[in-house]
Amino acid sequence: MRQIGSGLEPVIEERPETVDMQLRYLARGTIAVVMIPVGSAYVPKTPPGMESLDVLVQIRGAGRYIFNPALISVNQVLSSVLAGNHGSLLGHLFNKNASKPSHVVSARTASGVVIQDSVVPFDCWQATAKQYAEMHKRFPEAVISLQSAEEILYERLA
Repeated sequence: MRQIGSGLEPVIEERPETVDMQLRYLARGTIAVVMIPVGSAYVPKTPPGMESLDVLVQIRGAGRYIFNPALISVNQVLSSVLAGNHGSLLGHLFNKNASKPSHVVSARTASGVVIQDSVVPFDCWQATAKQYAEMHKRFPEAVISLQSAEEILYERLA
């Protein structure tokens, strides 16, 4: 995997199977938005019934937002992104850039495919509990676990 995203917020690209799992939950209506960062090699087609918005300016959160218009409007997506709150659209309760040192709440399928990872502050069990609950709401059948940020980074780079 490679580093992508705007110069203001570099990220490590998600695996295609992770993006595909997120799109399944989007279609089911348990999540409202899937974000594909600028520079991603894998950019799936917008599924039937969903809409997309491309935010290609040099800001944090630049990329394609595929969303369920029954759950959120294009104006809500755009205003959140422009305000720097794109993480909240994706179910992240904490800013990954502000929580160091940190660990990761990870949602995975029973077979181990990553659905989503969310960074939480290392020293706050309440933050971890809140993110666990959010992940369970978004991905009801997922196996939710806690991992070190290093483990997640290693997996993505492998």
